[in-house]
Amino acid sequence: MFYRAISGFVIHNERSEKYPRERLFMPPHSPNQLGYAASTRSRHARGCLWAILAFFPCSALDGAAGGEALRQLGRALSHGEAEISTLGYFRENERDSDRYAAALRITQEASVDLSAKTRLYAELEYALDTRPYVAGVVDDWAETQERRYYLNARELYVKVAFAKADLYVGKRVYAWGKAEAYNPVERLNAYDFLDFLEARKIGAPSAAFEWFGDRSSVELALIPAFTPARLPGEGNRWFLFPNLDSPPLAGPPAVNARETPARTWDNAQWAGRFQTTLGGLDLGFSYYHGFDAVPVGEIAPNPTAFDVTPVYNPIDEYGAVFAFTRGRAAFHGEAAYRVSERGYDDDFLTYAIGVVYAWTGGQSLDNARLTVEWVDEAFVDEAPQGARFATRFNRPFRGTLFSELELAFLDDSAFAFKLAYNVDDRDYYVQSLWRRRFHDSLELEAGADILDGEPDTLWGAWDRNDRWFARLHWRF
Repeated sequence: MFYRAISGFVIHNERSEKYPRERLFMPPHSPNQLGYAASTRSRHARGCLWAILAFFPCSALDGAAGGEALRQLGRALSHGEAEISTLGYFRENERDSDRYAAALRITQEASVDLSAKTRLYAELEYALDTRPYVAGVVDDWAETQERRYYLNARELYVKVAFAKADLYVGKRVYAWGKAEAYNPVERLNAYDFLDFLEARKIGAPSAAFEWFGDRSSVELALIPAFTPARLPGEGNRWFLFPNLDSPPLAGPPAVNARETPARTWDNAQWAGRFQTTLGGLDLGFSYYHGFDAVPVGEIAPNPTAFDVTPVYNPIDEYGAVFAFTRGRAAFHGEAAYRVSERGYDDDFLTYAIGVVYAWTGGQSLDNARLTVEWVDEAFVDEAPQGARFATRFNRPFRGTLFSELELAFLDDSAFAFKLAYNVDDRDYYVQSLWRRRFHDSLELEAGADILDGEPDTLWGAWDRNDRWFARLHWRF
């Protein structure tokens, strides 16, 4: 997302067939939990144990069948992608003096039949980064580490198919929204925001049941363990926590360790949605009960400034989506009304409405696509000033216009131009990107990100983060 991280634009151009709408134009921890873990030690033994337990469907079979399932999994780990990326910032930043970075990410997907009606899905990742973004091996079924993992299972779940229903158990990435740039209704997955412009979803350990009819479907999801958003820390040039919304005291904050919800059934998150089609109109209605994955600051005043502890507000959200087409134009929209429990924050409606227009033809042009989307808030019921306050990560796109133009040419090259402009604050983000496919499995892309605005605005706070980037994708 611009936030589908910015969660509708793949700011990162992460446009896989599996996650057709996982884009984000946008959602920290520090050595004190608002950025990076204080210790880089990984619990490898627990990680191995977790990985073994994750394959419980195989162990549930008899010895021969279980061994054959694991052999199938090994053979299935052949479809994937390797991405080598590099970037350079045009200016230094007071939080991070390193202007250049390189990264490697290898992804492998697997789909294995365990029985006639049961399949095991896996998406495994291996990551390296010259920035301090990666440490250890995944060692828990919910990702709570403040850095990414060298070795991780982004998705790992079992699907059991029935006549008119599916049951999912394991770690999944969900896509419930319809909008392109930002998805107000999507709360099941937290985001990795260590690099705000490359934000992507974190898999959620969950169980889900989906019933589907001819024109309608119902889905229920249970997430027993909370996964917090992965936010940039104080040593990261994308750190934004000091930009507070009306802090009650002046002075630099002292950031304490974050406090995540305890793993109890009382803190389990759950959600449901109903989808239907009426004529050519797609409609959906959803409900979410749980926690906001992005923390707010809870303050404890002291004589000179204030101490800040990142905590997570309990919320309820009521959502609705729609989509329909008229000729070459596809219209879409979604809205979510959030109720903050115990009056910790405002109650408000966030909505996104937009259109995608596509066309083809021309001597050198293969096809083109223009997206325009408006994101804002309404019906804001302000909470009284209390001990908790939000940061710009919590509600970043109030009054923001998103636009993207994509041009694909017959010579296997493409160009994209993206814009996010805040009408009230007059700050903006612009990306230009060129892409060239050299082979069915080899693709190169390069571009630049430009951010500007006043220092107290979202994009203006990062005006020293203008950069160029290049990525090489090899699909196998």
